Amino acid sequence: MGTGIHQALDPGRKPAAAVITSIISGTQILHKEGILMDRNFIRWSLDVIMAVAFTLSFVTGMLKFTLLLRMTGLGRIILPSAGISDLHDWSSVLLGVLVFVHLYLNRAEIMAMTKKVIAGKMSGK
Repeated sequence: MGTGIHQALDPGRKPAAAVITSIISGTQILHKEGILMDRNFIRWSLDVIMAVAFTLSFVTGMLKFTLLLRMTGLGRIILPSAGISDLHDWSSVLLGVLVFVHLYLNRAEIMAMTKKVIAGKMSGK
């Protein structure tokens, strides 16, 4: 429904779903300034964001692990548990979404490698 208003204002504008699909499936995308972005740059950016989300999730998970804190002598430190828990939960959700996008972007390579492994064409080297 909402895309109709935007299309009335700008008939050449694609709906958001079509833009996202073209970003994910295309080899290059057109950035808002008209700069073509390479798919490899998008994959690299996704990997960097995944690394940040993983680090946040891991560190906050360690801070939530009370036994570890007690064993290391850090159990007496007062930490904002609600904030740490929220950050842990949201960074984990973000990481999960990014992993699915990563797998989708690399589906061709994953399928090709899977076919090679199943066919026994992979060497042990």
